[in-house]
Amino acid sequence: MTPEPGTTLFEDGLLLLEGRLDGDGDPAALHWLLDAETVGHGPRAFVARPGSGEHTVSLRYGAERRQVEVTVRPAPATPAQPPRWDPPWRTGPVRSVGVAYPGDDSA
Repeated sequence: MTPEPGTTLFEDGLLLLEGRLDGDGDPAALHWLLDAETVGHGPRAFVARPGSGEHTVSLRYGAERRQVEVTVRPAPATPAQPPRWDPPWRTGPVRSVGVAYPGDDSA
């Protein structure tokens, strides 16, 4: 069963749920719960942006149930980023340099 016990993730992420049956049975009859609320059916499901805190993920099949505890942390603050592209004409000061022509003896 995925997630593993003790899994930690951020609240702006995706909680992936994956399980399987040991033996015969219909995988579509698997029920995923997050804190006793149904969040999916079948062998795979996901929860987008779970709330921060301690949560119990359960996989139920008939009367059988497996559960694990996961921790969801607040998302880290994103620092302001400068623009990714600086036009070449803004990279530094511009200096004019004279051009000498061959055969020009005026200097």
